[in-house]
Amino acid sequence: MNHSGDGEITLKKVGTNESTKPMISLTIQERLLIGNLLPDKGSILTLTVADDLSKKIRFTQEEIKECTLEYDEALKTYSWNLNKSVYFDITDQEKSLLQKQIEKLDKEESIPMALFALVKKIKEFK
Repeated sequence: MNHSGDGEITLKKVGTNESTKPMISLTIQERLLIGNLLPDKGSILTLTVADDLSKKIRFTQEEIKECTLEYDEALKTYSWNLNKSVYFDITDQEKSLLQKQIEKLDKEESIPMALFALVKKIKEFK
């Protein structure tokens, strides 16, 4: 795991060719929200892909330790730093699953505003 100064974390997986795999950067907040785009029911294949994606973006114990509360002196409040990003390799099946779910929500006109930025990011992901 590599840390850069701008709060971005890059996970490098042993034995993968990162130059050929599509990588998507997801913030902590996006990782928490992406579960809302996964199907509740479907075929064995669809649910296997959804389960694989869910496991892939889960938080590690190390990440949980790093996600500390930040205190805002001016507002006198605590908040989580949700802007740290992690890069994930996304398979074609996972990308297709997310895009199909987005198309379904779009057709039903039921994309919540809380998911709008994440939906745009996934739609633009190549």
